[in-house]
Amino acid sequence: MAILHCNWLRKNQNGCLFIWGETWRSPRVNSESNGSGDIPLHPLAMTSVELSEWLPSQNMAITNFIQQSQVAIATTGRTRKAASATEIIPTHSQIIAVPTYIPEGSSEGTVAIFPVHSASLGLDTDSPQYLQPWRVEGFCLNPSEAVKFLAAIPLNAAKGENAFLGGDLRFWSQVARWSLDLISRCKFLPTIDRQSDGVFAAKWQVLLDSAVDGTRLEKFSANMPLVCRTYQEGLGSGEWGVGGDEGAGGAGGAGGEELITNAQCPIYVNFPTEAQELLLGFLNSTIDAQVREMVSSQPPIEAKAISHLYQLRCDSGCKG
Repeated sequence: MAILHCNWLRKNQNGCLFIWGETWRSPRVNSESNGSGDIPLHPLAMTSVELSEWLPSQNMAITNFIQQSQVAIATTGRTRKAASATEIIPTHSQIIAVPTYIPEGSSEGTVAIFPVHSASLGLDTDSPQYLQPWRVEGFCLNPSEAVKFLAAIPLNAAKGENAFLGGDLRFWSQVARWSLDLISRCKFLPTIDRQSDGVFAAKWQVLLDSAVDGTRLEKFSANMPLVCRTYQEGLGSGEWGVGGDEGAGGAGGAGGEELITNAQCPIYVNFPTEAQELLLGFLNSTIDAQVREMVSSQPPIEAKAISHLYQLRCDSGCKG
């Protein structure tokens, strides 16, 4: 049984949706206890090749959601076989902290560690669980591609044939639908932000000025699975975090988790990211990308009229 996971990562200025897969196989990993600090590969995580081959069988092929120009470049000169996801978009490596068993009494020099499969979270167990960092492989989708991917997730994704979807993926699919609702109600404003490199950039930003949207923000923040907040950023060497050119559980953590935050320890996990901060980052990035896409697809005169209409609505407080 395979389970598909995803989470919103704060990458560069816009962020990305990181997708990875989990499957049943031997979970045992012998970690050398010599303090080397190497982050082991998650033994239950699919490789990027396995993931790219499995997704089409679930009608979730990555190539269905990325820009067609990328597909065209990858398939140039081909007549028989379509390009796989690994040939179109780069593979990314991400560190994620998930509940893990670390049994006592392991042989000298090694520590046997067992990551908990997300389908087993919440089950009663006598063994204590700890948050342990693991490395997983997957793909990153930009904000525009992320919304297309999440909008394709069935609303009844929690049961039956759609049980392969993790709780984190179901959560972000609901948030993506909320972003579409916000756009339909013109709940966004133009802003000018100063980026980390000192350059000013014009962006569209979400406007949550109603009691309904404020309540939704609070509820989504409260119900965000803990696993969405334990993706690690900037740990250890430059290899930690999103790799490549620069992940997991179903819903929340497990009882008895302990958070290790000793900066002197080569293997540690950061405190969970603020849920509301992640939500607003997702909404701002995806809404900005979608509005730009909508305007750019219109003829110049119509695009100018649309921009002028939005500006008038913003000047009047974007009510309605």
